[in-house]
Amino acid sequence: IEVHPEDTMGELYESASLTCKASGNPIPNILWYKDNDIIINNNSDPSVLLFDELNLDDRGFYYCVAESIINGRRESDVSMEVILNINGILQYEAVIDLPQGFFETERRKRQNQDQLQQIANLISQINDYLSGGILTSNVSFFVVDILNPENINFSRPLQMIQIVITLVTNEGGSEELL
Repeated sequence: IEVHPEDTMGELYESASLTCKASGNPIPNILWYKDNDIIINNNSDPSVLLFDELNLDDRGFYYCVAESIINGRRESDVSMEVILNINGILQYEAVIDLPQGFFETERRKRQNQDQLQQIANLISQINDYLSGGILTSNVSFFVVDILNPENINFSRPLQMIQIVITLVTNEGGSEELL
């Protein structure tokens, strides 16, 4: 790899790119990974991972792999992992305490919905209520998401839900990703 991707701080809903250039004979294929999962790069130049419009889901840790087959053997070179972040985004972990009997009350109302759907409905109601609200002169509310919904254990009564609160500010952003 001759040109490694670099940490990038972009703007929400603006374009951004990561570059990974490699040379060799034969010319190596460039593969891109986000958070250790391979991703599809639809750009005509595979050495450039292009984001037409950055959104929260694009934030993460990226790296590239340059791969060639030489004399029947797969040869590869892996770049350093870099962060793609969005300026002005702050995220906080929080916990929602569920009222006692939450699922019992909700179950009577919505007998055909599972518990995760009920939690998603609660989060949706919170987002609808807070959507676009101004918290201070330079911070506005953006979204609430369930933190790791796949780890919720429904085999026992839930008393709380871990969430991520995302805010937009004009005073920079967080250097960390949740």
